[in-house]
Amino acid sequence: MRAPLHPLAHALFVFFAQDATTITGGSTGKEWQVKWPDKAELTRAQAASLAAELGAFESALFEGPAPGANSTAAGWRAHMDEASFIDWFLVTELWKVAKKSYHSASFLHKPAPGARLKMGPVWAQLQGAGTCCGYNFISQPSGFNGPGRSGGSGVSSSGWLFSICRERAPDGRPRCTPLDGPDGRSGYDVGNGLAVWFGEAFLGDPAFAPAAAARWVQLRSGPWSNEGVAGMVRTKRALLTGGPLERTLARWPQFAKPWLGDSAAQTAAVFGGVATWTAARLAWMDGAFAQAADPASRGDPYPALY
Repeated sequence: MRAPLHPLAHALFVFFAQDATTITGGSTGKEWQVKWPDKAELTRAQAASLAAELGAFESALFEGPAPGANSTAAGWRAHMDEASFIDWFLVTELWKVAKKSYHSASFLHKPAPGARLKMGPVWAQLQGAGTCCGYNFISQPSGFNGPGRSGGSGVSSSGWLFSICRERAPDGRPRCTPLDGPDGRSGYDVGNGLAVWFGEAFLGDPAFAPAAAARWVQLRSGPWSNEGVAGMVRTKRALLTGGPLERTLARWPQFAKPWLGDSAAQTAAVFGGVATWTAARLAWMDGAFAQAADPASRGDPYPALY
């Protein structure tokens, strides 16, 4: 008999699970596909229970009173594991996977009956670290490090990704536009998917930003030190060098960058860019989290999205 685990895969636009049960819970109307149990095994009662839990979490997050600085189970924390919520947020913001992290390929799960929801596992961390693509990549130049809470674009090393749809682009235009296509999927999610969860927590909950900052400091003194993160980049480069990258480019030549030279030159250029971007990103987040303990620095001048 299978363990009673209920992972939920977040899906917006075309990033959905085929032949899976869809549930919706809460004020945001986000749709989730239940990955396990599969459609044949998931009962209506289970689906309804999961939807109710999502609804309770969102109601507490968006409508309930903010918990006190010393609270660990009040408000939304009664429905969502805070540690996993913070770690998922930090991973997403560090690598700034602008094209996916908040608005597709996001997972949460329920580890046991009666347990709180937990974020994770982290999934689809591709096209991050400044490589592609600024979201919304119509409204501002890619790679531009501009002013404001959100920096210049989704691929800039500066700025919070969670607030990119709350803040206007440097030229004054909205960064994200509504879903206005005939199929409901041609535009952009004005709420930037799950970014609304973390924006509400970071900007509206006086305990969340200091807790995230404390976890950031802890990670920066260990696996996420400058050398630790640089080592991650070097390890990935080593794994792709001497065969795997060449085979990939031979099979999918559209991913090649011939203007950079041969495959060795392309590898050096791309991973060199990732290393430079990541070092700048770490420095920016150090400064941002140094201010996180000051509630005045987190005042939200942007209108609520939900």
